[in-house]
Parts: sequence; structure tokens; C-alpha cells
Amino acid sequence: MPLQNRSLEADIVRRSFALRVDSMSDEGPGGGSGTACAMGTLDSYRSVWSPRAFGKDVLKTSVSDGFMTPNHDWEEDCGTIEALNVSRNELKIDWLFYTDDDSQKIRTKCKDRKDRGKSIGLSIGAAVNWQKCADFDSGEKLWTYAEGLGEDMSLYDPAIRKHKGYCWIIPEVTRLFEVAITNAPAVPGSRADEIRSTNDLLRSGDLGALTFADALDMVLGAVQGIEARALEVEALRAENDGRIGRDNLKRLQALRDSLDSIIGRNSQTRSDDEAAIRLMASRLLAG
Repeated sequence: MPLQNRSLEADIVRRSFALRVDSMSDEGPGGGSGTACAMGTLDSYRSVWSPRAFGKDVLKTSVSDGFMTPNHDWEEDCGTIEALNVSRNELKIDWLFYTDDDSQKIRTKCKDRKDRGKSIGLSIGAAVNWQKCADFDSGEKLWTYAEGLGEDMSLYDPAIRKHKGYCWIIPEVTRLFEVAITNAPAVPGSRADEIRSTNDLLRSGDLGALTFADALDMVLGAVQGIEARALEVEALRAENDGRIGRDNLKRLQALRDSLDSIIGRNSQTRSDDEAAIRLMASRLLAG
């Protein structure tokens, strides 16, 4: 459920893909090409992006209004998105760097890394249609749901069906704001063509390549998804007490306590995003 005081950043879903830059160019201001999003694959958030998630209008708007950034820094955009197209289950991108000194420094670093055989990551920042997202308790059920949507299942990784436990599908992206260039190394164990996300860093405890803003974005997105799911549970249990289970309530209380502690220590610089997290957690507990 949308909140009046939630910032735009709170609605942005981000995914990072390691080693997805295919080429770098030296012509003119320089540019690059690669895969901005891998779809039909279970990622580290246990989510699957539908190969039909990026509609033509979304891609057209992103080419005209979207931008390239270094590590999701919107105030230091470094280039323009020149082309976006879906090739089976991959979102392909071509971009050009700006001609200013800062953007050219980023281009030079990317070119050097590519020439030395090092990783160059791409990370998308997109808004999704949360009303169409659906979650499941097994990959087999997600697979069946996707079939029911009329998806081309040849574009889906069959390994999804073997997944045990929670997973969810993203059928529609409403806007692709940015594609970020990141030099963060791939998560250990990831293949060059495999999706990765900053959530892996949270699980491993290695936060060296993760900014506070990125971590906060992930928490905000997760809480928003939890709120939507809680409303569904309440509706299903309306004939009883209409509340979530006791164990899950304890988990939410632990989340609220942790957030209250952070906010309390930084009360003089409390941000709208932190307030939004606290409000969403409080609303869940109030139910």
C-alpha cells in the first residue's frame, strides 16, 4: 500500500549482474554494451523477473529519460542510455558516456578493467507493479503460475522448479530509471552469466561493496513487500481474527526494535526513508 511520505527511492527495486558488460568503445566519448537484466532466473532475493516484464513503452521511456550512474549515484550521472531491447530472457543495453572529465574518468576505469579481464557489473534501478507480483512457497508453484500467465517457459531456468521455500515473481516493470555501472566484484561462487544481488553481501556479512543507501533501499523494498503480503494474509483470515501468526509478529517486532534503535541514535538526521520504514513496520504490528 503506497505511503504518502515514502520517497521515490523506496519504490525502486535494484538487481546487480556480475560480468555483464560485453564491450567497451573508444570512439567519441566512449560507451559500452551488455546485459542490464537477466530474466527467467531465480535470483538472490528469491525473485524471478518475467521475460515480459519490460514492455516497449517502458524501454522507450528509459531510453529518452533514463541515465547511467556510477554505483547508483543519481547526482553524478555519467552517461545516456542509447538503446534497450529484450533478447529472449536478457535485457540488452547500449550506452554512451558524457564528455565531462568525471564521466570520462569512469569510462577509462571501465575500459582498463575490461582490458585486464576484470569484472564490470551492471545494476538496474526499476519500479515494479507490486499489485501483479505474487509469492509462493515453492519454485514448482511459481513455475505453474508462470505457465498460467501464458509465459514462454523455454525462457525460464528449469532449476526454478527444484527450489524449496519462499520465492516470488515480478511480471511487470512500470519504469526503468537507471542502469548503474559498478566495479563491485561478483559474489563468491557466482558464475559469469549468473545473476547476483547485494542481498548476498548482507547474508555473508561482507558489506564492503554495499552503501548504507543501497542497504536501506533493500530494506524498504522488503518491508513494502511484507506489507502487501500481510494484507493478503489478513484478508484470507478475515473469518477468524484477521492477523498474522505469532512467530511472524515476533519477527516484525524485532525489526521494529532494530529500526527504533538506529533512528534513536540518529534522531537529529532522521531521513524520510527511515521514517517510512518505521511507519510501515508500525502499521503491520498494529494489524
